[in-house]
Amino acid sequence: MVDKAGRLSGLFRTLNFVPVVVSVAVVSIIWMWIYHPEYGVVNTLLRQVGVKKEFNWLSDPKLAMPAVVAMCVWAGMGFNMLLYLVGLQRISPELHEAARVDGATGWQVFWGVTLPLLRPTVFLVGLLALIGALKVFAQMFIMTGGGPADSTLSMVLYLYNIAFRYGRFRFGYASALAWALAAFIFVVSLISFRLSRERS
Repeated sequence: MVDKAGRLSGLFRTLNFVPVVVSVAVVSIIWMWIYHPEYGVVNTLLRQVGVKKEFNWLSDPKLAMPAVVAMCVWAGMGFNMLLYLVGLQRISPELHEAARVDGATGWQVFWGVTLPLLRPTVFLVGLLALIGALKVFAQMFIMTGGGPADSTLSMVLYLYNIAFRYGRFRFGYASALAWALAAFIFVVSLISFRLSRERS
């Protein structure tokens, strides 16, 4: 839809990219309202389809992490869409036309031509998503504070708590954790690049 919907492509691109432009704090507060157990949009929709139970999305240890993950996926989708759009537009239309002349269906063109040529983009999006997941902080800090029962405590939020909250001020330990996280991200990136080169 963002690539071949004609005049509607601009609308779809704008709608997908809006979450990237909006501040993380604003997005987190909006999603806290969406997840509110009494007047939130999610529970209201569930009540309308017949689900009587009210879910405490950000207070239940089993639901808090999936709720935050869903918000993070929605917020990051616009940037990933932009990367995929660039990857799609780099594919020559002649390759699609040649496949159709040979009798390939739409799905065969996608699986045989489009997806293999999008592998570098898929790798880049996956790597950036992994690094972003390891560095996530603001969403959990605003929405849950790491709770309930540390179910949404990320590495970055943990080292922030050690350094600046609860009266600990253990800056050396927090700095060591930050360096360990940076080294882990670097090693994961190197392994990913090596695997990508071997596959290509």
